[in-house]
Amino acid sequence: MKNVREFLFQPKLNQTIVSLEESATLAINQIASERRSAGESIVHFGFGESPFPIAEDIQVALRDSAGRKQYLPTKGLPALCAQFVQYYNALYQTSLLEEQIFIGPGSKQLIFNVLFLLEGSVIIPAPSWVSYLPQATILNKKVITPQTTAESKYKLTANQLDQICEEYADEQLTLIINSPNNPTGSVYTQSELIALTDVCREHAVVLISDEIYALFDFNDNFASPAEFYPEGTIVSSGLSKGFSAGGYRLGVMGLPKHMTVLANALSTLISETYSCVAAPVQYAALAAYLPSKKQQRYVTLCMELHRHAADYLYKRFTAVGLTCIQPEGAFYLFPDFSPYRSKLLGNNIDGAEQLCARLLEVHGVAALPGSAFYMPEHSLTVRIASVDYNGATALEALISSQELDDKFTHEYMPNLVLGADRIELFVQSL
Repeated sequence: MKNVREFLFQPKLNQTIVSLEESATLAINQIASERRSAGESIVHFGFGESPFPIAEDIQVALRDSAGRKQYLPTKGLPALCAQFVQYYNALYQTSLLEEQIFIGPGSKQLIFNVLFLLEGSVIIPAPSWVSYLPQATILNKKVITPQTTAESKYKLTANQLDQICEEYADEQLTLIINSPNNPTGSVYTQSELIALTDVCREHAVVLISDEIYALFDFNDNFASPAEFYPEGTIVSSGLSKGFSAGGYRLGVMGLPKHMTVLANALSTLISETYSCVAAPVQYAALAAYLPSKKQQRYVTLCMELHRHAADYLYKRFTAVGLTCIQPEGAFYLFPDFSPYRSKLLGNNIDGAEQLCARLLEVHGVAALPGSAFYMPEHSLTVRIASVDYNGATALEALISSQELDDKFTHEYMPNLVLGADRIELFVQSL
């Protein structure tokens, strides 16, 4: 046998991808999990995964479908597409059509696919979910990130959008909005959406509406822009948040009636990439979208627990002097430590990344800096995910008529109490 000289072979890579970092949410989840496994006391405010068990009806449907091994149509199981349309249109006064529904391996992949197919620049308000901008960057899109403010509850205004559209009048624009919002917990009102969609219509903007948290709307204010701008709104949804089934990786996307060219292109792209979502998961999803009082009660109870957790942390954060808008949905808060800027500077902290590093290293609180959501480098905003508790136990306690008060929080959500205590201690130590 000839001697083969060993060498290290490193293939050349796409430099656009090499320049990106791992998703901040997935990275912080890995760090917090590893430290907990090593025995450290970590409060995990960094990762937004619903803590509740998947509803029994959905689990049963998945088990019963384990033997389904056939490839399904690229657009998705027809019965699931039809059922989703019936479910969504009844809830949100939309006019989605079965033939324009696509089932994908998570809404994240579907958004990426549509961005891949659409020409032009992408408008992503700051702050927004961590993956929108990296997805657009991978696709070599020009990204416009208008800065929102706490005064507007971190929501893009119609005036801001109109100014951008005037500046980029010579190209097609795509706007991504997320309501209820990650990372802020804010919800666009009906009047705000009407104003935004009027601008979209005037300038022919393609609007991607990420509605993955729609079922967790605390004040019954959620509306889909597809109700007001059906001809230009792409609706994105899925199982991960409202049905606590992130690991099932099932997303749903609804295209406008007349966007048949986009629909055909998306079908082709799917057929040449992931082909279809796993058959058992699609059949299980049918159980989520079927009319069911039991399922509706499950979602309502989960929402009440999310609301309670958010209210508790909001009161704790504002009580120690942090600036924070009150969450109106989802399961996030976006406190701003700016009232302590001078004291933080005295402790060698001049931005949220250093702030979060200090919270983790010294106080055992994992959180994400606002900069991960496109806030300015020296912003002192931090995203808090309010889901670090045993959802199954909390859900059982609520079903057994336990009252949602501070006693409930201490007994069934102790890490939220501990995390708030540690942040209070940190602030007081400055």
